[in-house]
Formats: sequence, C-alpha cells, structure tokens
Amino acid sequence: HRKSLGNAFFATTFLQSLVDGGLLAFSPTKMRWIWNEAETDARNISDDVVEVMAERIETLQPGVQDVLKIASCIGATFETSIIKNIMTEEASNEASLDRYLNALAKQGLIIKMIRRDANHDVVQYKFSHDRIQQAAYSLLLKSEKEAMHFRIGRMLEKELSDTAP
Repeated sequence: HRKSLGNAFFATTFLQSLVDGGLLAFSPTKMRWIWNEAETDARNISDDVVEVMAERIETLQPGVQDVLKIASCIGATFETSIIKNIMTEEASNEASLDRYLNALAKQGLIIKMIRRDANHDVVQYKFSHDRIQQAAYSLLLKSEKEAMHFRIGRMLEKELSDTAP
C-alpha cells in the first residue's frame, strides 16, 4: 500500500515487476509468497506507474515493443490494418503481427475486440489501461512521435481519399 496508495492497477503492476525482478516468488513448499523486503526497498522501484510499466514494456521482444509504440500513437483503440501499414515490411507480415498482438494480449497489455461492420468482422484492440498507452508512448523520442504521427496521418488521409466518391 505504501507504493500503490491503493491504486489497484499500480499494485498489480508493482507486484508483477517484483516477480519479474525475482524479488517476489511463490513457494509451493511453504504455500505462500516470499520476498526480501530490504532488497525490494534497496532496488528503489519507482512510485510512478507509467515508469514501472515502461520498464516492463522495455523487457518485451523488439517487434512486440514496436507494435505497442505504434498503437500508442494511434489511440486507446486501434485496428490491425493501421499497425500493419505503419510497421516495416519485415515485421508487418500477418503471422508476425498476429504473434506480436497475441503476445501483448497474453501479457494483459491489450484486449482484442471484434465488431461487425457491413458484412464483415473488423478486429480491433484496445489498451487494457490508459497508463499502458501512456507508458508505451513515453518510450518514443520526440522525433519518433512526430514521424509516427505524420505517417499515421498520411495513411489515414490516403484511406479517406481512396473511399471518397
């Protein structure tokens, strides 16, 4: 409670960072969680949930990180087609993109949604928490954010002009 101040999302994120860092583990023989409080305090883990989440994102595979960073520039909800058009050729093939999105969903960072749109299903994802989007966005340099927003804007402009009568 001292770190999370009662914020459930931060408490979960903080505990996951302790597990990932080897500072908290479940002992099947003792049937309880064990940790070293002094070592946990000595690690000086941030009180900022965005910072803790950004550190967690940085441990992900590079392609998975890229998908999350691109998505953070699109918004809280995003379609796979936009990600695919923005990613590099190598990473944007269907199998890789699906693998990256599935990894993010499995980690609980995004949620898959399917909506019906004019006789076909549209796959969308959303960030499971706004702080995850904020953390992914914080990992981009200012120049990367500008370039990404420019590319997304150009792509959306092209899509609109292609569908105009």
